[in-house]
Amino acid sequence: MTTAKISETELENTSPADTSFVELETSGGVSEHTKLSAIRTLFKVTYDTVYATIASLSDYVTKALYDAHTILYATSDNTPTALTVGEQTVVGRVTGGNISALSIDSDLSSVSANDDTLPSAKATKTALDLKAPLASPTFTGTVTIPKTTEIQDTSADHQYVLAVNELAADRTVTLPLLTGNDEFVFAAHTKTLTNKRVTPRTDSTTSSATPTINTDNVDFYHLTAQTADITSFTTNLSGTPTTNQRLHIAVTGTAARAITWGTSFEAGAVSLPTTTVTTQRLDVLFIWNAVTSKWRCMASGSA
Repeated sequence: MTTAKISETELENTSPADTSFVELETSGGVSEHTKLSAIRTLFKVTYDTVYATIASLSDYVTKALYDAHTILYATSDNTPTALTVGEQTVVGRVTGGNISALSIDSDLSSVSANDDTLPSAKATKTALDLKAPLASPTFTGTVTIPKTTEIQDTSADHQYVLAVNELAADRTVTLPLLTGNDEFVFAAHTKTLTNKRVTPRTDSTTSSATPTINTDNVDFYHLTAQTADITSFTTNLSGTPTTNQRLHIAVTGTAARAITWGTSFEAGAVSLPTTTVTTQRLDVLFIWNAVTSKWRCMASGSA
């Protein structure tokens, strides 16, 4: 049996037979004889293990990349990298995007404009606190309501549907100072009105032989400074009067003027006057006779 005494660093440069023995000195100073083939096998296994470990290090992310508040993420398969998460951010994905640090909007200034920001809970609560509740809301300032509004009736099975017409400009509706409960009165709503004054609709013309009167717009018509005879009150008369509607006509002439009323007028309680009296004002009162479709003269006088 051949025995060779070599150091570990010299082993690689020697080529003795595999049946040879090598004398190795341990750290405790004890000499051991080990078969050379076993030594070679041990070194090969160790070398292969170390090499495989070094080769696999490329699959790892170095810890030097991990600063404070850093996490591991990937935007594609097998590509891990470090992502630092700053203050007021969360990690997530926007629609169609990659994982990223998303900003938290502390005052809701950019939430509506950007998909990559998130509202903070505090800012959301603050914004919601400024909104009126659905139940018994209280509004301040100028409130704009939809052009069509529905109000439930008492049993909530039907609605009052409020609609509007087109305006040429803004219009202000002022509610009166009520001293008690009250209600609105509508066109088709039968209601007795108390303490209400209806101001007559009026029109006037200075001297005309055929005065123009629309009884849909006029309750009182005054013909002033009449310098000529009146040839017809019917010619330019228009309107769609209703039963018992009133019409008051006054004529003041610069002298006595003849009056022709025409076919739309008839005698009633008194005869139709045919002339003014000098420069006095003549007042004639009519009601609409729906049976004859004529204005019936009920009173006449000059003063």
